[in-house]
Amino acid sequence: MSAECRPYRPVDRDAVVAVFHATLVLGRRLPFRLAGAHEYAELSLGWFLDAELDRAAVWDDGERVVGYALAAADLDGLARAQRRGARALAGVLGRRVAARRLDSDSRRFWMARGRDALALARRSGREPARFVGHLNLLSAHRAGVAGRRLVEHIDRECAVAGHDRWYGEVNAPAGRRRGAIRRYGMDVAWREPNHTLTRLVGEPVERLVTVRVLDRARRFAAG
Repeated sequence: MSAECRPYRPVDRDAVVAVFHATLVLGRRLPFRLAGAHEYAELSLGWFLDAELDRAAVWDDGERVVGYALAAADLDGLARAQRRGARALAGVLGRRVAARRLDSDSRRFWMARGRDALALARRSGREPARFVGHLNLLSAHRAGVAGRRLVEHIDRECAVAGHDRWYGEVNAPAGRRRGAIRRYGMDVAWREPNHTLTRLVGEPVERLVTVRVLDRARRFAAG
């Protein structure tokens, strides 16, 4: 079988979650076992894989799923689902703290992630578009055509939903990857520190909020 971008199927869920965990730290997995990892994946992916699964696609290399493209048009529904997911995660972590079963690596991770969550909450409702895309690939597959095909999938879903642009987030060491973002026909709307990844990699990491305007992206590709 050849590599392809194909529609997501519920049977792909475990593979998508596995890619999520394998790429948490700038394309690498966490160097420790994270308490609340299952709930974190549900918080990040659940809405896309349940309520809007018909918009999702995966990159299959002919043997397994190595990447995914997720999209959502109902940003209010997404926000509500993520609030529910955050409460579920907080409950799991709270029980571990009460039982003194939260390890030090997980505690430091969640303290930094909580700081990032506050920043995300402050810009809730100020998204630069009303359609969101989220894509991810295992590191070994990022240099080929897979990334462009997954971006193009989100473009199509965005257009079908009646929108002319979509936004996403890219994490990168400070000052890097902006050239790659421009090559994908995207603009950086704003950037902010990613405290969680900065702590994990030992250098400043930024969260870049990117916007892809469909007409401009098509002209960019044609040129």
